Amino acid sequence: MSYSLKVRSEYLDELSEVTHVDGTSRAQTVTQGQNPLFHKLLLSVENKMGIAGVLNTSLNIMGQPIVESLQDLREFFDTSEIEYVFVGNYKVSKND
Repeated sequence: MSYSLKVRSEYLDELSEVTHVDGTSRAQTVTQGQNPLFHKLLLSVENKMGIAGVLNTSLNIMGQPIVESLQDLREFFDTSEIEYVFVGNYKVSKND
């Protein structure tokens, strides 16, 4: 499901990267039954970061094409601060 929700003031700093200028964010929810692997990822993020949220977006840098190959991913890592990308059952590290 996808919703546009007002971000509560106590989370504005933590969620600044996913908060629109009008103070809303587009939340997508998932249950364990819908996607067990992604649900497990969200729980792991919550355990580590204190909030069960990840940024789900097209994988590219503004002005660059969307990542479609391993070579594109290497170039993406080289020009971004992103450290990990999850693709299906795989975790790809900037240092791999």
